[in-house]
Amino acid sequence: MTDGTNVTAHEAPQAADGGAPAPAGGREPRVIEAADADEALDAALGVAREAAGAGRRAWVLTPSFQAAAAVKRSLAAAGGALGVEAAPLASWVEDRWALAGDGRRLAGAGERLVGCARALDAARAHEATPGRVALLADLTRADLPALVDEGRRGDDLAPDELAVLDAAARYASDLAARGLVEPSEACALLAATARDGAAPSVLPGGAVIALGFEEGDLTRPEADLLGAVGAVIVRDARLSARAARRAPELDALLGALYRPDPTRPVEAAGAVRAALATGRTAEGRLIADEALALAQEAAGAPAGSSRLVVVAAVDPLALFEDHADELAAAGASVMLDASVPLERTDAGRLLVALAGAADADEGRVAAAHAADAALDPASGVRRTAAFRADRAWRRDRLADPASVLADLAEAAPEAVSRAVGALAQGRVADGIAQLAPALAVQARDVGARGAAMAVCAAVAEAAGPAQEAGMPLGRLVALLRSRPVPLSLRVDPPADADPAGPGAPAEGASVLLTTLSRAAEAAPGGAFALMVCGLTSAERPVRAREDAGATLLAKLGAAVSADPLAAQRRQLRDALEAATDALVLERSLNDVGAEPLYPATLLEDVTDCYRRDLRSDAEVDRALGLPHVLAPFARTLAESRFVYGACGVDEQEPALAAPLPATGVIGEALAPFITLPRGPASVTREGLDLSPSAIESYLDCPYRWFTQRRLALDAPDEGFGQLERGTFVHEVLQAFYLRLAEAGHARVTDANAPEALALLDEAFDACCAAQALRKPGHRYVPVERHERDVREALRPRLARYVAAQPSFLPGFAPAHLEWEYGREEGGVPYAGHWIVGTVDRIDVDGEGRAVVIDYKTSLGRAYRLHERDVDAGAPFALPRRMQALIYSRVVERQLGVRVVGALYVNPLDGGVAGAFDARSLDAAAVPGLNPDFARVPYGPVSSFSDLLDRAEDEVARRMAALAAGDVRPSPADAESCRYCPAALCERRLP
Repeated sequence: MTDGTNVTAHEAPQAADGGAPAPAGGREPRVIEAADADEALDAALGVAREAAGAGRRAWVLTPSFQAAAAVKRSLAAAGGALGVEAAPLASWVEDRWALAGDGRRLAGAGERLVGCARALDAARAHEATPGRVALLADLTRADLPALVDEGRRGDDLAPDELAVLDAAARYASDLAARGLVEPSEACALLAATARDGAAPSVLPGGAVIALGFEEGDLTRPEADLLGAVGAVIVRDARLSARAARRAPELDALLGALYRPDPTRPVEAAGAVRAALATGRTAEGRLIADEALALAQEAAGAPAGSSRLVVVAAVDPLALFEDHADELAAAGASVMLDASVPLERTDAGRLLVALAGAADADEGRVAAAHAADAALDPASGVRRTAAFRADRAWRRDRLADPASVLADLAEAAPEAVSRAVGALAQGRVADGIAQLAPALAVQARDVGARGAAMAVCAAVAEAAGPAQEAGMPLGRLVALLRSRPVPLSLRVDPPADADPAGPGAPAEGASVLLTTLSRAAEAAPGGAFALMVCGLTSAERPVRAREDAGATLLAKLGAAVSADPLAAQRRQLRDALEAATDALVLERSLNDVGAEPLYPATLLEDVTDCYRRDLRSDAEVDRALGLPHVLAPFARTLAESRFVYGACGVDEQEPALAAPLPATGVIGEALAPFITLPRGPASVTREGLDLSPSAIESYLDCPYRWFTQRRLALDAPDEGFGQLERGTFVHEVLQAFYLRLAEAGHARVTDANAPEALALLDEAFDACCAAQALRKPGHRYVPVERHERDVREALRPRLARYVAAQPSFLPGFAPAHLEWEYGREEGGVPYAGHWIVGTVDRIDVDGEGRAVVIDYKTSLGRAYRLHERDVDAGAPFALPRRMQALIYSRVVERQLGVRVVGALYVNPLDGGVAGAFDARSLDAAAVPGLNPDFARVPYGPVSSFSDLLDRAEDEVARRMAALAAGDVRPSPADAESCRYCPAALCERRLP
């Protein structure tokens, strides 16, 4: 190792971060460069023991608790050393501050986050979005003294940057008022104390050794403090590899990495391999296959060898979710060790959903979030109960947030229920405190329990300050949802695991899915193989931090230098030291748009070690982007295997082909259940139990009828559309005509029109008031001002309809309103089947003639009885809309009247369609009706009675197919497919 104690006269004392020079005053840092990590540890412990031997206390400071634990283990293995302590730098600063600070307490991450949000809210220069809060929190954590030092402000600061600095100053004042101090402030104050000659109060006769800090790891205040106390900086120069048994090729690669010798290139022998996917869709499959192959190799390794395969991925959680079970089925234990955003964990998603429900100001919004919470695995709610609650919430547009949360609490286990209640009341800290043990108890395994605890700890840290500040849960979670939390999951092979893929089973082997930074922390020789994934310039870019925070610190002269390429190279080298037998380099050759992807610098660093001439591409396989000597050890996977179905490329293996059943074919055994019986249980009868609308739907398209009415695939949400509007209009008109009859009027006339309009207003108001009392699905309830305006706009349209009624069907008067048939007796016969239903209105004249009226708030071409000119010899064709004709035949049979018209009436615009008997009814008596498309007789139909007979006969013929179970798709036209839920039907018309 080399001792950098002696600094030449023209060199500035080097700061501990390797960037800006150390400040004047204090002792200059002594820098020791070690050849590798083991030598660095030995050097640090040597300095510590030297200080301890002289009767001084020594601290070995590390970047993390894990690194400090490793130092403690080394000390213990060597017999220990009195007066030597290993600790993370943050803990050491906290201890120094407790000893020599001004009495204030160090602010935690949660207090920082909430305080920064409060400062931005008070500044009001910009909206305190989660991004701005995170930016200010990062800046204050890194260097609050620089932010509040007005002497650092230059003329190049933008207004937005000045606003951030003002918010930082407000945050610093608020901290001081609360008896808190930022760790970065504490570092600066401790450093000033040490430089003023009061070092013993900061470091009473001790020595500080900083171990494991790389360039950019230390903030400026931390580096300032280490320089002020004369710390010894021990660095790993990575000039040699740590000792471990390795394949010769891996040893040679470590020796040549980052300083390749073209005269002595590494010889390819199969220890270093490549895995290349032709595109993104094949990449996950390729990684899983390669990990399994490595696990199978590891399972057959000699006794005493490591059987661990480390996969360093860009997104290890996605790989774990997609492939852990199949790898475990092959016999390998699969582990995940990564930090993921809080919102990507089960407990995090539960908190996000609970926050959304608790802060919602509308029932529909609360219901959507509550459904997500109930369906989350961490909630403890049974899936059947969750789906039942979701359906109930979605069916009720008037559900309020409080009732939704109450329902959620009732469905959840008792412990979760109490937490939901506390959160709903705004007691954020109490709710999180109650939720944490509940999630721990019902976690499905140790990994899920650890993740839940990590999530709750991250939120609990800020929950107290948030509750004190009156911050709602939704905003707090929005600030925390991207907070990284540690996640450790494991899937072990099932007892009946079978071999998967070629080769022997991977029994006894383990696959660790993690990141490159965590793989770099593995012990040398601790893994059989290492696979580094995502080695493209897009996934592992080399670029310096250039965000708003870095720019602002640079303008303040407080930037900390860092080399992103050097950091990546350190990680790769450290991770590579862990592998003993194999290294796999994985990347995709093309992106999702089939555009070529370029190799990452790390990949080129490795492959350059195999080349004799770095200036020529003659040694490189252009298709693979690898030296020719590595090409035999490259495995590729074509993307076309995964998209052959979409592209029409037949690359599927015959053994994988499985014929799909024909759409709409019901087996013979299930055909009797195509409809459910409705009649008396003690009576056996022929025919199906139907309704006119069901018959019409089947005639429109059998498969649409099946999906909508038998499978009930429509969404359960209570809507505010045409269906609900039609129900409301029916109700208003029924209420109006009842009031009209109570007032002694048989129908609307010119004489009573003013009174009729007043009665309509009363009916409209009464129906609006009653909507909230109706069952969900049978009402027209607005939940916002726009919807209220939409409903109110129906009033004048209905008034115009009522005002036009004196000229509509003169001589006829409404005799039956919402007339029901077949309900008590279980149906009335029609076309060989049994139907029940309701007729909106039946008008009757003095001669006993009747006109059946069916209200529709939307009429189109489908409601025409026939086209303009129909030849007498043309075959009879059923009209697209059949309900009114079915009603007419039932009315004749049940009421004993002669029907002379079956009309569809749109009371919102006065439109009329349908059929009328031209021999009994004058077309002028039906304003709004075009007789050319509704007149009877026409073409093959000789009379209105003949029309009803022919229609019933044709319906009987067509419904025989339904009775036989035929629900194959056969849309009448594109309109039939418009609202059909079977989006993937092969007969769907555009």
